[in-house]
Amino acid sequence: MKEFLKDYFTFNKRERRGIFILILIIIFLIFLLNIPLFFPSENESSFSRFEKEIDEFSESVDSVPDLPENSEKKGVGNYTEKFFFNPNHLPAKDWVKLGLTEKQAEAVKKFEEAGGSFSKKEDLKKIYVISQPFYNSVEPFIKIPVDSVKNKFPGIGFVKHEKKILEVDVNHADTSQFKKLKFIGSGFAKRIVKYRDALGGFATIDQLMEVYGMPPALFDSISMYLSIDTAGLRKININSCTMEELKNHPYINWNVANAIVAYRQKHGLYKNVFDIQKTDLVDDDLYRKIAPYLKIE
Repeated sequence: MKEFLKDYFTFNKRERRGIFILILIIIFLIFLLNIPLFFPSENESSFSRFEKEIDEFSESVDSVPDLPENSEKKGVGNYTEKFFFNPNHLPAKDWVKLGLTEKQAEAVKKFEEAGGSFSKKEDLKKIYVISQPFYNSVEPFIKIPVDSVKNKFPGIGFVKHEKKILEVDVNHADTSQFKKLKFIGSGFAKRIVKYRDALGGFATIDQLMEVYGMPPALFDSISMYLSIDTAGLRKININSCTMEELKNHPYINWNVANAIVAYRQKHGLYKNVFDIQKTDLVDDDLYRKIAPYLKIE
């Protein structure tokens, strides 16, 4: 038995040397496999640079204004770029660059062609195609020069030099007198006189705001030079007028004219102008507008 065990569990010198070398090789391999634990790879373990790049990208995305869904329907078309601009006479192609569709840009230009203008940023919201999201996105870029009112009214002969005037009576002035007002040219003066004649005279100075193409900025600049004499207002006798006479007045349409005449025919002559409010179509607001142009006899 001893001889048997000795044969299997004892090694000669050559075998022991081989075992020793094998052990060294195993130790060396173990050491190689564990080198990353002692010397971590910068590429494998450090993600700080990558994370920094992600953060920078996220910040750049957050800085871009959000566009609402269905932006084209809300007044924000193909968002391309933002730049400082004066909305007065801005080419349609630039409106498109700002985010409007071509149809919306065309609506803005039609607003200007009809005499509309922009004296302050908020005036953009007067146009139905300018939505609140679009206005919010471009508002910081709107720059309207202080003296841009001189360029707001194409086709009107502007007075190039400021003229000192005393007062213009809006009910008696002719076109030459209106042209003495700053920024009122021949075309605008004719519009004022034509509208005054249609009304039968101005009952208040504020009615000049109703003249076609008259923007608030222009009215404010000339109102201090205006006076009014209402003694000569042309009035319509509601106890003898025809429906045709009534409906020719700018404030009275066919339905109102018909109601006023029909009430008189049914109930007799009016005792005072106030009685026209007994008709169904004359409310308080309309009465205040037309009362100065009516009388009873």
